[in-house]
Amino acid sequence: MSRSIDLFIRSPKTIDEVAPEMARLTGLTVAPGQVPGTCSLDEGGVHAELRSHPYIDDGELLLERYQYALSARVPEGSRPADSKEANLLRVVSEALRKGGIESLLVHDLQFRDRGAGPAASPPSGPNGPAGAADRAEPAAAPEAASRAERP
Repeated sequence: MSRSIDLFIRSPKTIDEVAPEMARLTGLTVAPGQVPGTCSLDEGGVHAELRSHPYIDDGELLLERYQYALSARVPEGSRPADSKEANLLRVVSEALRKGGIESLLVHDLQFRDRGAGPAASPPSGPNGPAGAADRAEPAAAPEAASRAERP
């Protein structure tokens, strides 16, 4: 099963305006993606795709206010929060924050990350096994600060 790290980005600009702004703020190369309307970021063996996202709000996790998601897949065998994908997206998030662009980093929207300890089944809820709010790292989203996981 593939897991993902998603950096949700709030901007009234088009994706064609957001991508070069992200490149300027981070110093990283953002190129047109293989699918029209997407962009790619490749750095240090990490591949991430910038696109409009299809997610809806999930309880207190307000995703609809973010127009875009920069998403990277995390291979099995590592916790999403400890992955090189998460580290890269944290760097992008911090650069965007310094540039005045709001973002929210979410680790694996599908499963609850329980941290170290014995493996346990994720609890089920009204929206499936997700407790996505437990895996959010707000960059400039103060209302999410109480449920954020900090690096």
